[in-house]
Amino acid sequence: MKKFTLGILAFLLIAFVSTSCDELGDLVNFDGDYYVLDFTVEPTELTGVQVFDSESFDPELDTLLAEYGLDRESLDLVTIGEALVEISTAEANFDFINSFELVIESADFEAKIIAWQDTIAEGLTSLTLKISEDDVKDFLFAEQFTLTTQGFVNTTVVDSVQLQAKVKFHFKGGDSGTGFGF
Repeated sequence: MKKFTLGILAFLLIAFVSTSCDELGDLVNFDGDYYVLDFTVEPTELTGVQVFDSESFDPELDTLLAEYGLDRESLDLVTIGEALVEISTAEANFDFINSFELVIESADFEAKIIAWQDTIAEGLTSLTLKISEDDVKDFLFAEQFTLTTQGFVNTTVVDSVQLQAKVKFHFKGGDSGTGFGF
């Protein structure tokens, strides 16, 4: 009886593992293209939190999903894949900023911080931001969404500083099935 029970448990384990692998094979994971914000921090004596730039984008979600054989109903999750900020002004760095945030919003949803850097080391000219693991697909379902760059300016900005922020979304979707496959 003990061998029979172990045999059934082994069979069920193999069936479960093979079903799980089949389900994973039906999932689609991909990164979209970068959304890019080019902006300038102008000279200012003001310190504190400042909005640097906001730009609205048409997500063209249906076209993107169709390239991967998906539609809105089969899209399970959209997260931030990567968020970067770089200074393009020669001899400039992030020393004038204590922290940096990238915010998303749409007409239907309130602003949400999706990427950030709480502290910035001296002398840096590029940042790889920490990213939120929150699902942001609802923002991409909107006709347009807006990305905003903001930060805490800690000192007088004497010269204009050119920056570029880039964010890439990661998409997960597909029909994962619900049966056991045996």
